[in-house]
Amino acid sequence: MGERLLASDRLKRRADFERVQSKGRKVHSARFLFLVLPRETGEPTPTRLGLTVTRKVANAVGRNRIKRVLREVFRKNRALFPSGCDVVIVAKDRAPGLGYEDTREEVQQASTALLRAGRSSPPRAEGPRNQERPGTVRGSGKSTEGAR
Repeated sequence: MGERLLASDRLKRRADFERVQSKGRKVHSARFLFLVLPRETGEPTPTRLGLTVTRKVANAVGRNRIKRVLREVFRKNRALFPSGCDVVIVAKDRAPGLGYEDTREEVQQASTALLRAGRSSPPRAEGPRNQERPGTVRGSGKSTEGAR
C-alpha cells in the first residue's frame, strides 16, 4: 500500500480547491504553479493532491496526460511534498509534452520552497484594502470635513 494513490490522497470537492487557491501559499516553477495549504488537524494526515489543467494548456488528451504524469510523480515521490498539507498543482501553458523525468525534476527543484510553504505557520493576515479614510467622499478625493 506504500505507493498507492488512494481516494483519500486526492482533493475532489470544489470547496477544497477554492480554499487552497484562496488561502494557500504559492510556489512558482517554470511549468507549474503549486498552491500549498497546511491542514488544521491535530493528528498527522496525509498530503492531498489536487490538479488543475485548463483548456488553454492542451486538448483533452494532453490535459489527461499532464494529470496522469503529475499523479505518478506524486505517488512515487511523496517526500518532495510537505506532509499534512493540501497541494493544488496548476499546469501552465509550457507543461504539455513533459515526461515523467522532466516533471519529477521540476517538482524536485521546487521541493525546498514547497516544504517551506507547507510549514504550519498561518498565512499572513489580509489587511483592509482600498479602505476609505474617515471623512472622504468616495470618488471625489475631497474631504467632507470643512467642505461648507
